[in-house]
Amino acid sequence: MGLITIYGSDNCLHCLRAKQLAEVFQLEHEYKSVVHYREEFDREFPGETAIPQIIWGKKRLTGYEEFAILVNEYINNGENEND
Repeated sequence: MGLITIYGSDNCLHCLRAKQLAEVFQLEHEYKSVVHYREEFDREFPGETAIPQIIWGKKRLTGYEEFAILVNEYINNGENEND
């Protein structure tokens, strides 16, 4: 599914959990702090204030729970073996 970009904050438990989930399953990802990437975040998610915001391929996800469900489906379907 491609690179995962996680926009979050180091003060946000759900953001750090999303980052950790990507690391545990060795998914290609980058973590971008909204403090340092505010302009990019605002361009990607205009008017959005909730974090984490995640881009995975063409999918846009809001929150840890939505990301965890997609990761679970990805791992259970064995899709990571083909990447």
